[in-house]
Amino acid sequence: MKKVVLFLMIGVLSINLNAQDENSEQMTEEKVNKNSLAVSAGLPGFGVEYARKLSTKFSGRLRYNFFKLTDYDPGEIDLSGNKVSALVNGESNTVDILLEYAPFGGSFKLVGGIGILNKMDLNMLLEYDESVTFGDVVLTKEDYGQLIADLSWQGVAPYLGLGWGRAVPKSGFGFAVEFGTYFTSSPEVTLTATKLLAPTADQEEEFAETFETWKYVPSIKFRLAYSF
Repeated sequence: MKKVVLFLMIGVLSINLNAQDENSEQMTEEKVNKNSLAVSAGLPGFGVEYARKLSTKFSGRLRYNFFKLTDYDPGEIDLSGNKVSALVNGESNTVDILLEYAPFGGSFKLVGGIGILNKMDLNMLLEYDESVTFGDVVLTKEDYGQLIADLSWQGVAPYLGLGWGRAVPKSGFGFAVEFGTYFTSSPEVTLTATKLLAPTADQEEEFAETFETWKYVPSIKFRLAYSF
């Protein structure tokens, strides 16, 4: 009888220990954060992001980027010995769908995916900053008019990048940096000119050839994330 009681006590104790181990494992699993929200700043502009940890090495990310530049003055430009002033405007609005891979299970990561370029526009306005004299004829900047160049990228572009920092920090806040490139097509170029510069607009095709190699849009992001 004593042997039976002893056997039962050992069995109950074993079950209790196993249950404690399972509860401990469940608590450990519950403590692992698998989601994060993040904000980022850099090029091109600012971003907000949601990330989900898929495994120890893979994470999925959804990022929205936005940026607006208004009447930026880069200073005087020397054009064939004449002073030219410029105003630059830009606006971008993109959505990134990304998969992040940490090959060593740590902070170093490789990132791939697509960028949906809802809007990525660049506008440049050029005009002579000084009067130009030809013999007895004086031409002011109002006489010359303005030259306006518009560049636009749109569509879906593959994205590749690398960086340091987890998409989903182990706990609380985490910092990351990422360098990448969108592989786009050449921008659509529109050239508009007024007054004496109006004939320049006829050279739109030649002007567009200057930007044929602008097929790579760089991205640099400094990211602050909070996991939960």
